[in-house]
Amino acid sequence: MTEKYWGPPGELMTEDEIHDFGIQVVVKDFEKEGHHIISVDTALGREPQIVAKIQTRLAFVTVRTETYPHNGRLTDITLANRLIAHAKQHGATPYFASVGIANSKGVDLGNEKLSGTPIRGDGFYVNYRGLQILAESNKANILGQIE
Repeated sequence: MTEKYWGPPGELMTEDEIHDFGIQVVVKDFEKEGHHIISVDTALGREPQIVAKIQTRLAFVTVRTETYPHNGRLTDITLANRLIAHAKQHGATPYFASVGIANSKGVDLGNEKLSGTPIRGDGFYVNYRGLQILAESNKANILGQIE
C-alpha cells in the first residue's frame, strides 16, 4: 500500500488522514506478519477497510483510529452486526483493529493537549495491539458468563 500525500507539515491532520494513518499501521503489521493483503479501502464509511488472507482464512478487517487519550472504538452495535453478517456471507472472519495515536512531541513534553493534537509531520506514538475477532454479543461467552 502506498502512503498518500497528506497536506503541508505543521497543519492539523484531517479526519480522513487520521483514518488512513490507522489503516496504514494495520497494513504494515499485516505485511510484517506475512499475511496476504487482497484489498485496502481507506474511504471513510466504507467497510471493511482491509480484506486479507490470514494463513488460509479470508479476513475482513474494520479499523478505527482516534487521537490521544482515546483508541479507536466500534460502538455502533448495528454496524458491528452488519459487519459480522457480511463476513459470514463471504466465508470470512470479521476482525476489528483499534488504533490510537499520540503526538510524540506532546507526550515527550508531558503536554496533554499537544499529545492529542494530530499535526502533520510530527512523530506519533501508536497504540495498536492487534486484531480482535468480532462476535455477536448473544453468542459470546463474556467473562465466563453464559447467557
